[in-house]
Amino acid sequence: MEEKKISDLAYELLSEFLEGVKQELLDELDGKRRAGEFRDDKEFTQFGNRNATGKTRNSIKVNIGPMKGNVTAAEHIFYTFTGRAPGKRPPLSNIIDWCVAKGLPRGAAWPIAKKIAESGTALYRAGAREKNVLLDVTSRERIEAFKEKIKERFITQIRSEIIEDINTKF
Repeated sequence: MEEKKISDLAYELLSEFLEGVKQELLDELDGKRRAGEFRDDKEFTQFGNRNATGKTRNSIKVNIGPMKGNVTAAEHIFYTFTGRAPGKRPPLSNIIDWCVAKGLPRGAAWPIAKKIAESGTALYRAGAREKNVLLDVTSRERIEAFKEKIKERFITQIRSEIIEDINTKF
């Protein structure tokens, strides 16, 4: 059995999986609905496109190395998908950037930041911490399905190589 074939297959499967995760994150940022998932709930559709400045979208990257990989993004992506709980005020510079991107006056940033500190974001209040795309793409079910796919593809590949080896020897 050729080692390269198996490693190429592993790279291909991992790349396919992680690119799929990235696409789901991008779709969620763009406000695209995902059939059968929470985005169809009326309480969440009001949040639509959350890609005001493009910074979050541009920060999402897939990194793949030998037999491992990950998806990385700006630190604030967690709040983009789950909202922000009440407590400390969010960074004012981020709110100013958002206001400018949305066509709001820069002066609106302070009362918005204050309201978020007092009540949390509307997304948070709508329950996005309990159901969101980050939980979807990292769910146990998703990971188990990926592991099963790897197992099936590797078994198929190994069988094929064994049969090919037998056929060439006899």
